[in-house]
Amino acid sequence: MSLLVYKPTRMELIGMRKRLKLARRAHDLLREKQDALMMEFLSIIQKYLDLRKQVDFLLQKTFKSVIKAKMSIGIKNFYEIIYSSNFNVKTKIKLRNIMGVYTPVIELIKSQPTQIPYSIHYSSSAFDDAYALANNTLLAIIKMAEAESTLKALAEEIKSVKRRVNALEYVIIPKIERIVKNIEQYLSEREREDIFRIKRLMSIRSKSITA
Repeated sequence: MSLLVYKPTRMELIGMRKRLKLARRAHDLLREKQDALMMEFLSIIQKYLDLRKQVDFLLQKTFKSVIKAKMSIGIKNFYEIIYSSNFNVKTKIKLRNIMGVYTPVIELIKSQPTQIPYSIHYSSSAFDDAYALANNTLLAIIKMAEAESTLKALAEEIKSVKRRVNALEYVIIPKIERIVKNIEQYLSEREREDIFRIKRLMSIRSKSITA
């Protein structure tokens, strides 16, 4: 809508007024969407920061627990259990619609959720603790990745909506307002000229009758 071609007629004036009304309505709706997206963005930022703290804490705790497990059963046995385990991790990604923005929801799927995927005869309680902590850490990392992806998608949409809001507010609406004003001024001047001509014709006719 960088160029608006118009004719200074009453029909064009009516059309431009309707166009201006629609532009203002679109601006209001986009502004509401922008505010709602920003609130959602700020809410998820807090969630992301909390998850990041949790991941940092769990990673440190898991690292210490792994060291303890290695000391408990020996490094060789530790890696033999790791490599011989039948534990596999899969994720399932769904999409969530947030005001027209599709964001990922990542679900962790374990191949064998009901049993420990390694032999308990060669492990120890320290190894079991490390395994449980590793699972919790993995889940927290996945949730953090989900929140981060959501933030990126929302940030892009907020930028896009902001550009449209600014275009309407500073370019399109002022341009239509100027056109409406120009047509109104043109029609008003033409109306005054018509009235002047009519009065002049009536005056001439009146003089010709009396003469």
